[in-house]
Amino acid sequence: MGEEENDEHVEDSDFDANVELFSEYYEGSLAPEKAKEVEGLIASDVKYKKAYEDFEKTMEMLSGMHKMSAPMDFDKKVEDTIHRRSGGRFFGKRAFGERIPYEILAIIVMVVAGAVYWMGRSSATGGHKLNNESEPEIHEGARDVVPRL
Repeated sequence: MGEEENDEHVEDSDFDANVELFSEYYEGSLAPEKAKEVEGLIASDVKYKKAYEDFEKTMEMLSGMHKMSAPMDFDKKVEDTIHRRSGGRFFGKRAFGERIPYEILAIIVMVVAGAVYWMGRSSATGGHKLNNESEPEIHEGARDVVPRL
């Protein structure tokens, strides 16, 4: 008895998988070999034929429905609804860092860092270079304390 139930389950899953292909077959977007396979199933199996006829009836009824365009402010209303229901987590007011792209912030930081580096290098007191062209000036009274060069 368990084996028969297992066979039915496999057949049902195969049936469901093939019925899922009806939409693509109906629209003509299936690969030719797969389309022939579906055609063969519909032609040879009463169960598939009935399921496809039901599918076609459903599609015909849906195609006859009156189509309406969305209202002009539909997207704004949806945003507001999501914002309200999410407690402000979505579509809320953004912080300053979220409004400006990170790339722009990175460029600004690099420019400021470059300016600080340039100012330090070009400064007479902030430079890291030693000026070896002239000897330091030593006051006359300091000759005894400072060793001679």
